[in-house]
Amino acid sequence: FEYGSGDSTKWYRAKGATVFGVDSNYDYVLPDIEYKVFFPEYCEAIMFYAPVQFDIVVIDGEWRDECTQYALQALKPNGILIIDNWMQPSVEMNWAKTVKLIEGKTIGFHKEPEHADWQTIIVIK
Repeated sequence: FEYGSGDSTKWYRAKGATVFGVDSNYDYVLPDIEYKVFFPEYCEAIMFYAPVQFDIVVIDGEWRDECTQYALQALKPNGILIIDNWMQPSVEMNWAKTVKLIEGKTIGFHKEPEHADWQTIIVIK
């Protein structure tokens, strides 16, 4: 499941993944992806698929800090949560809820070599 769409969605699909998602901008909606766009319930859209649980949830869209709790609820045990632009200086966001929710979980970080400012966090549920 992916909050936000774009190149990563295309990449997952090209690798054979079944991709579901939500986006706040219809310009990013890709063909052949099942989207559920709910406003203002963007973050809760993942719960539409309950009781399905996901192997991977990517947060790369709007309201990232707000979506973390729903993403963790919808992940399978040992599922992977990927949050793009994590505490990235050029993207001003409040991460207070997410910091509390991921405390004590296995975490990895990825920095984009060609973009020193870009960083992604990987959390194992």
